[in-house]
Amino acid sequence: MLMILAEYAAANADGTFTVVRGGIDIWKTKSIPFDFQASLLLEVAGSGLPRGFVNMRVSVRDASGATVCEFSGSGVLPKPDERIRAAIHIGGKIASVGPLVIEAQVGLETARQVVNVQLDGEN
Repeated sequence: MLMILAEYAAANADGTFTVVRGGIDIWKTKSIPFDFQASLLLEVAGSGLPRGFVNMRVSVRDASGATVCEFSGSGVLPKPDERIRAAIHIGGKIASVGPLVIEAQVGLETARQVVNVQLDGEN
Protein backbone atom coordinates (compact mmCIF):
# COMPACT_ATOMS: atom_id res chain seq x y z
CA MET A 1 0.00 0.00 0.00
CA LEU A 2 1.23 3.46 -0.89
CA MET A 3 0.70 6.12 1.80
CA ILE A 4 1.79 9.76 1.43
CA LEU A 5 1.23 12.64 3.87
CA ALA A 6 0.52 16.01 2.23
CA GLU A 7 -0.38 19.49 3.36
CA TYR A 8 -3.50 19.16 1.21
CA ALA A 9 -4.79 16.66 -1.35
CA ALA A 10 -7.99 15.94 -3.23
CA ALA A 11 -9.09 12.96 -5.31
CA ASN A 12 -10.19 13.90 -8.83
CA ALA A 13 -12.96 12.23 -10.84
CA ASP A 14 -10.44 10.85 -13.36
CA GLY A 15 -8.62 8.85 -10.66
CA THR A 16 -5.75 11.32 -10.17
CA PHE A 17 -4.88 13.41 -7.10
CA THR A 18 -4.27 17.13 -6.73
CA VAL A 19 -1.49 17.41 -4.13
CA VAL A 20 0.11 20.34 -2.28
CA ARG A 21 3.43 19.69 -0.52
CA GLY A 22 3.29 15.89 -0.59
CA GLY A 23 5.83 13.51 0.95
CA ILE A 24 6.04 15.15 4.38
CA ASP A 25 8.14 13.36 7.02
CA ILE A 26 8.94 16.41 9.20
CA TRP A 27 6.15 18.73 10.38
CA LYS A 28 7.35 22.10 11.70
CA THR A 29 5.21 24.26 13.94
CA LYS A 30 5.72 27.64 15.58
CA SER A 31 4.13 26.62 18.89
CA ILE A 32 2.88 23.69 20.94
CA PRO A 33 0.04 22.76 21.21
CA PHE A 34 -1.20 23.34 17.66
CA ASP A 35 -4.07 22.31 15.41
CA PHE A 36 -2.77 19.72 12.93
CA GLN A 37 -4.51 19.57 9.53
CA ALA A 38 -3.23 17.44 6.64
CA SER A 39 -4.26 14.99 3.93
CA LEU A 40 -3.33 11.35 3.65
CA LEU A 41 -3.12 9.76 0.19
CA LEU A 42 -3.70 6.02 0.04
CA GLU A 43 -3.44 3.68 -2.93
CA VAL A 44 -3.88 -0.07 -2.79
CA ALA A 45 -3.50 -2.35 -5.80
CA GLY A 46 -6.58 -4.46 -6.43
CA SER A 47 -4.50 -7.66 -6.46
CA GLY A 48 -3.97 -7.25 -2.70
CA LEU A 49 -7.68 -6.98 -1.94
CA PRO A 50 -10.57 -9.41 -2.07
CA ARG A 51 -13.40 -8.58 -4.45
CA GLY A 52 -16.41 -7.11 -2.71
CA PHE A 53 -16.73 -5.21 0.56
CA VAL A 54 -13.50 -3.59 1.86
CA ASN A 55 -12.98 -1.89 5.24
CA MET A 56 -10.63 1.07 5.72
CA ARG A 57 -9.16 2.45 8.96
CA VAL A 58 -6.73 5.31 9.69
CA SER A 59 -5.40 6.36 13.10
CA VAL A 60 -3.01 9.13 14.15
CA ARG A 61 -1.24 9.11 17.54
CA ASP A 62 1.08 11.74 19.02
CA ALA A 63 4.38 11.29 20.90
CA SER A 64 2.55 10.44 24.15
CA GLY A 65 0.50 7.73 22.40
CA ALA A 66 -2.70 9.78 22.62
CA THR A 67 -5.10 9.46 19.69
CA VAL A 68 -5.15 12.66 17.60
CA CYS A 69 -7.78 11.37 15.17
CA GLU A 70 -9.31 8.18 13.80
CA PHE A 71 -11.18 7.44 10.61
CA SER A 72 -12.97 4.32 9.45
CA GLY A 73 -15.09 3.56 6.44
CA SER A 74 -15.85 0.96 3.84
CA GLY A 75 -16.46 0.55 0.16
CA VAL A 76 -17.09 -2.01 -2.54
CA LEU A 77 -14.35 -3.27 -4.86
CA PRO A 78 -16.33 -4.46 -7.90
CA LYS A 79 -13.42 -5.95 -9.89
CA PRO A 80 -10.50 -8.00 -8.54
CA ASP A 81 -7.91 -5.96 -10.49
CA GLU A 82 -9.30 -2.55 -9.54
CA ARG A 83 -7.25 -0.38 -7.19
CA ILE A 84 -8.46 1.83 -4.38
CA ARG A 85 -7.32 5.44 -4.22
CA ALA A 86 -8.35 7.81 -1.44
CA ALA A 87 -7.48 11.27 -0.14
CA ILE A 88 -8.42 11.46 3.53
CA HIS A 89 -8.33 14.71 5.50
CA ILE A 90 -6.94 14.19 9.00
CA GLY A 91 -6.39 16.55 11.90
CA GLY A 92 -6.54 17.25 15.58
CA LYS A 93 -4.70 18.88 18.47
CA ILE A 94 -0.98 18.02 18.78
CA ALA A 95 0.29 18.63 22.32
CA SER A 96 4.01 17.82 22.03
CA VAL A 97 6.99 17.57 19.70
CA GLY A 98 8.26 14.14 18.71
CA PRO A 99 6.93 11.29 16.59
CA LEU A 100 3.45 11.41 15.09
CA VAL A 101 2.46 7.86 14.10
CA ILE A 102 0.03 7.42 11.22
CA GLU A 103 -1.34 3.93 10.56
CA ALA A 104 -3.69 2.85 7.79
CA GLN A 105 -5.40 -0.40 6.95
CA VAL A 106 -7.37 -1.14 3.78
CA GLY A 107 -8.65 -4.71 3.71
CA LEU A 108 -5.64 -6.79 4.79
CA GLU A 109 -3.11 -4.23 3.52
CA THR A 110 -1.43 -2.03 6.15
CA ALA A 111 0.98 0.91 6.17
CA ARG A 112 2.67 2.94 8.90
CA GLN A 113 4.42 6.30 8.69
CA VAL A 114 6.21 8.25 11.41
CA VAL A 115 6.34 12.04 11.03
CA ASN A 116 8.69 14.02 13.24
CA VAL A 117 6.93 17.05 14.78
CA GLN A 118 9.43 19.84 15.50
CA LEU A 119 9.32 23.41 16.70
CA ASP A 120 10.25 25.73 13.83
CA GLY A 121 13.96 26.50 14.15
CA GLU A 122 14.96 23.00 15.33
CA ASN A 123 17.09 20.76 13.10
